[in-house]
Amino acid sequence: MQVTLKPRTPLSKNVQMYLETFGHLPSMEAMKHLTPENLDSIAKKALDKGEPIPEWRDRETTKTGTRMDELYGL
Repeated sequence: MQVTLKPRTPLSKNVQMYLETFGHLPSMEAMKHLTPENLDSIAKKALDKGEPIPEWRDRETTKTGTRMDELYGL
């Protein structure tokens, strides 16, 4: 079963631009464990470099051996 998650709070400016630029949100783990300020800062750095964050981009296809894998359908 495919699960679509939406953030509970509005996305910060840089995370929204990251989504529009690279086509994916931060990983669920990042959104769970990092503060909105941290996510914004990380997204800004990726935008400045012009490269997506591999851990965020590839998470939906990367098994980590955690229960979160089930949410990604792995």
